[in-house]
Amino acid sequence: KIEQSGGIDLHVVGVGGRGHVAFHESGIPFEGNRMLLVKLDHSTVTNAVTDGHFASAEQSPRYAISMGAELV
Repeated sequence: KIEQSGGIDLHVVGVGGRGHVAFHESGIPFEGNRMLLVKLDHSTVTNAVTDGHFASAEQSPRYAISMGAELV
């Protein structure tokens, strides 16, 4: 659908506290991973609460979709 619509001109992603981009958590290999479901590590969940996105760790999501970027 994205290709049929002409591609993506702008992609806005977040940068995590340890420098990871778009939920690409530590330990996830870059090769072959354009988009995948990832389990969020403890520090990401803690940061989400500390930053005020969620009231508690129990309310924070445990998984997210990681969106990689590939240079062509």
